[in-house]
Amino acid sequence: MESIKKLLNKKWYIDLDNDYWIPLSLKSYPKLDTVHCDLKDFITNVGLSNLNKIINTMNNHKIFKIEPFVSFEEFDSIDIRITVGADEFYTNETADWVVYITHENTITFGGVEIIKKVKEISRNINWEE
Repeated sequence: MESIKKLLNKKWYIDLDNDYWIPLSLKSYPKLDTVHCDLKDFITNVGLSNLNKIINTMNNHKIFKIEPFVSFEEFDSIDIRITVGADEFYTNETADWVVYITHENTITFGGVEIIKKVKEISRNINWEE
């Protein structure tokens, strides 16, 4: 767990000890490859099943689900389901990509490959970069 926490902090400036990640407000850090949108729009226009397919297809490492202060789980493949009121991070063992689902009903993607694949199948989503 500690190695994943360190990787997320080094690559994405995610501080899991403080329970959140606001990539668009990181003005003092280098530009990160991130996009975010409203979670409801994402579920309506893309769907969690399509997100699961994207992650499971492009991933050849372990997948980690992290709920800060609650749980740290490891999977060979993922089936993301929303936990109402929770902040959830998903990444692989090299932290090449990250998905952050917030209790404020937004979803953020970090990483060139995952962003490209999600945008290829998204319709009618107002992406914020």
